[in-house]
Amino acid sequence: MVIDDTKIDNIIKMLAGETEDQIVALSILDKLVEDNPATVLLSYKFCKVNDVLWAQHALNAFKYIRKVCKIKGEVELIQYPGNDTYHIKDATVISLTFNDIFDTIYKTKDKEQMDLFFKYFMHFVTEQCLKMRHNFMAKVKIKMELNE
Repeated sequence: MVIDDTKIDNIIKMLAGETEDQIVALSILDKLVEDNPATVLLSYKFCKVNDVLWAQHALNAFKYIRKVCKIKGEVELIQYPGNDTYHIKDATVISLTFNDIFDTIYKTKDKEQMDLFFKYFMHFVTEQCLKMRHNFMAKVKIKMELNE
């Protein structure tokens, strides 16, 4: 499945929505790990979806994200006694950095994946600059060169 800007934007919006929308987006992402790692990693980075939902509805993608972050061990969901609430036994906090994402995508040598990464990274950096709300900043232009 080819993921263009519109599709990833829609996935990110769904991940920011209600639980039902999150589950649909996670199900889509779980099928994208092999061909679209940038989409999976960027979606995790930009969306604060509960890791338990990732483990329940996008287990392959969640395992991939943990692997990128060098977190070892299996993902084991444990149900709290007396209710329908789950937690992950190894509740390691996942700290997915842009360097982690870049290093992973760079290894694929896939130009579309690299372009997608840089587009969203530049958007993130631009937003961070604009959030500073300095009077002297009318707009932000970013030019990046690959450090090789």
